[in-house]
Amino acid sequence: MKLKKILALALSGILAVSMLAGCGGAAGSVTNDNVKPATSAVIGSVNSKLDDLNVKFASDSDFASQLAIVANSATLSDVSNLSGGAYLTGNAQAALTYVTGAKWMQSAPDAAGTYVCGIWFDGGMSGDAVATAVANNLNLAASITDGFNVTKSALESYKVTVGTGASEKTVWLVGILVTLETKSAT
Repeated sequence: MKLKKILALALSGILAVSMLAGCGGAAGSVTNDNVKPATSAVIGSVNSKLDDLNVKFASDSDFASQLAIVANSATLSDVSNLSGGAYLTGNAQAALTYVTGAKWMQSAPDAAGTYVCGIWFDGGMSGDAVATAVANNLNLAASITDGFNVTKSALESYKVTVGTGASEKTVWLVGILVTLETKSAT
């Protein structure tokens, strides 16, 4: 009986160690040849289209790693029906909010804090077309700066190939992260 308990404990330990071993490597690093960083194709164009918003987005390596986790786990069901872009939903949305620790932002925030959103776009779009679509979405949420100071604004994007063979589909994944503080009364 004692041998069974020792064996059960040893197997539990081996199982726990093997689960942790699967988490090796840099957190969120791009581990898939089907996921390619594409921020440089989008960020400058987005910034030039957002002069009225007074927010300039920068690349952020931590956020890039966090967005890569979502990009690496993309499925065909995540990227279906992308006419004009589609916000992340379901597991992809949950994963992005979890890894960033931020609140989901699909409309203008109503409180200080860190907000994140992610948008899928058709892979056939050019970087400039994606930037225009992102800028249009952000201009719709121009009230993002009403009552808030933007203390951090990051934009990252990936070109992602999902599926194989005849069902293969290439898409853009664009992620936006902002941290807002309440403006002090003057």
